[in-house]
Amino acid sequence: MEQEQAVSAALGEVASYRLEGGRLTLLGTDSEPVMVYSRLEPLSLTGTEWQLTSYDNGKQGLASPLRGTQPTLTLDENGVVQGDSGCNRFRGGYTLNRDWLAFGPIAGTRKACGKPDGVMEQERTFLQALGTVAKYKIEGGELMLINGDGKPAAKFRAAE
Repeated sequence: MEQEQAVSAALGEVASYRLEGGRLTLLGTDSEPVMVYSRLEPLSLTGTEWQLTSYDNGKQGLASPLRGTQPTLTLDENGVVQGDSGCNRFRGGYTLNRDWLAFGPIAGTRKACGKPDGVMEQERTFLQALGTVAKYKIEGGELMLINGDGKPAAKFRAAE
């Protein structure tokens, strides 16, 4: 609420603006910057490390990754997907055509992890969800993988 009030107050002080190279500077009556906005470059599907925020749990719902795990996904320009499924590393192929996307086959290392509880189930279900992907979309800093029924298979945010 404080931030919203501060922005509203700052906007009331704006007398002019300057636009340079994708940067908008709002200036006060003294020509000093009041606020500065930069254009966000759209994230690319490939070359970005994506961190899992939720995935289809196979039970008509989305689940968050278990605490202590950070599953990831990275697609390269050559049709290779790789990442971490919470316990093991995985690698495989993908096919991309505009917004249509399909993964497979995917292979992973075969380490057995006991902690945190449920990590092996998470891994199995997450990789199964990847197998259902038919489309994708990127909005803001979020990647949504969509299954053939038009429902979310997995959601990710760009790694920092």
